[in-house]
Amino acid sequence: MVTNDPQQRHQPRPDQTSGEIEKDASRPKVNQPTYRAGRFSGQLFFQANRVRYAAKLLFQVRVDLGKDTGKRRICEERIINYQAESDSIAIRLAKQRGKAAQCSYKNSEGNNVFFEFVGILDIMSLGAEADADEVWYDIKERLLPMERRADILPGDANLLKSLDLKTRR
Repeated sequence: MVTNDPQQRHQPRPDQTSGEIEKDASRPKVNQPTYRAGRFSGQLFFQANRVRYAAKLLFQVRVDLGKDTGKRRICEERIINYQAESDSIAIRLAKQRGKAAQCSYKNSEGNNVFFEFVGILDIMSLGAEADADEVWYDIKERLLPMERRADILPGDANLLKSLDLKTRR
């Protein structure tokens, strides 16, 4: 239930206590029960007949200069989370979301700028191995990651700088 009442907006339903799924004999057992964050309210909704997915979408920014638009383009990789009843529907929904995000505008020099959906880079089903708040994961083999963490991980100062740059766009 989506509500505009700020007092009710973040109140979990009785079956949503501390992220745990209550066992209820009256509820049909279908696949892996999952939670989905409400699009605007931040509230969690139970969707027993759907599987949670994450898709990595690729977009490009193309500026129409009236001639060659160049081979190198600014790109965005966007991870979206959603639910679908099947794998094929999940792919279709990811493509729909990508196409819906396309737009165009004129820049300050009067050129048309196109934000275009290129396609799906990757997609995954977020099953029982993923926590309710997980959005993506990659499993990779690395050489001595704990011993090399100072070389692999950016420091807190660099992370803060990255966040600051991203919020000022």
